[in-house]
Amino acid sequence: MPAARRRSRAWDEDIKTIRRLFIAGCFFLPFLWGISCLHFRKKAKRADAPDELKIWYRRGLIGFWVAAAAFVAWIVVFQLAWRTVPGLASLLVVPAEDIGGVDPW
Repeated sequence: MPAARRRSRAWDEDIKTIRRLFIAGCFFLPFLWGISCLHFRKKAKRADAPDELKIWYRRGLIGFWVAAAAFVAWIVVFQLAWRTVPGLASLLVVPAEDIGGVDPW
């Protein structure tokens, strides 16, 4: 059985930081996952990086891309459906002629 690698205090601080950023991203702030992935990208790819740092990095990366895909899908659906679904036009500032000349209010 190989001897356990001893982590330095800097690695412990990095793990604590990336973990906090991931948890904060779970509170409807997914851009923090992207920021943490950009910041810890090089450190997570190092051979001597702790496995825990790599796990939090991977979770943040997956979470960011899932949230980005959901956001893009929402924008596409909203932009394609705002004229056909009743009530969506009232969520936008739309000129009256774009809604058929009828004031939605």
